[in-house]
Amino acid sequence: MRNKQRRHAGTLWMMGACTILAAVICTSALASSRSGKTFSFNSQGTAYEAELDRSVDPSPYDPDRFVSSGSSMTYEDKTYTSRMGVDVSYYQGDIDWEKVKKAGYEFAFIRAGYRGYGDAGNIKADENFVKNVQGAQAAGLDVGVYFFSQAVSEKEARAEADFVVKMIEDNGLSIDLPIAFDPEKVFTSDSRTSLLKDSQFTQNCLTFCKEIASRGYDTAIYSSMLWEAFTFDMSQFRGIPIWYCDYVSKPQTPYNFRFWQYSSTATVDGIPTPCDVDIELYRK
Repeated sequence: MRNKQRRHAGTLWMMGACTILAAVICTSALASSRSGKTFSFNSQGTAYEAELDRSVDPSPYDPDRFVSSGSSMTYEDKTYTSRMGVDVSYYQGDIDWEKVKKAGYEFAFIRAGYRGYGDAGNIKADENFVKNVQGAQAAGLDVGVYFFSQAVSEKEARAEADFVVKMIEDNGLSIDLPIAFDPEKVFTSDSRTSLLKDSQFTQNCLTFCKEIASRGYDTAIYSSMLWEAFTFDMSQFRGIPIWYCDYVSKPQTPYNFRFWQYSSTATVDGIPTPCDVDIELYRK
């Protein structure tokens, strides 16, 4: 997905909720795939074909109406419009949120914490979480939160949800956007999730979101094209917004989403390092 060095320490390769630097799929191919039983997409130069789940809400967006210019992305049709955002963690350093706002970004997803690797799998807070939330909101950005998960069970997913809520409430924070669950499959010697069954990932997502919702917060699930096609049971996520990750010029997913992380290497004024940028789609 994106550069994981900013999510947690260490230089390692991941294939997580979004290890995608995909080639652009043509609009006609996507449109024709929706009329059949499968859909096609590209990821890291490899072509894939996956079964289309017709029980999942389809994307209402016209791919040709997504317009990119540099690090910017916009969308406009008769029903939907858009706004741009960023998502950041400790690895982006000290952020000048006033500059981010002036650069045209209106929301931010900020990492609350992460679960480490190895048998212990300790949960840790992002060192800049509180400072980033307060700074972004003071500059006029709407703020959402995400947690980088290495949960291997519903019990651990529930603990991660509890941790995020505690981080918010113990620090007297208010959140404007959803709390997003970011599940990751990590392929390292100390990985906790590389052998986890796909069904368990789906259950972990549902458990996290149910716990967050029970505490009065909105939720979302972060997902890549590969995970939508081959890992998640997308039919289980009805009513939960999807934060879709795919580093292409036009979205490839046939399914509905609310947020799209379209780049992990954007240059944004006020942020010292390359960062993820996103677009939110909403009704006019």
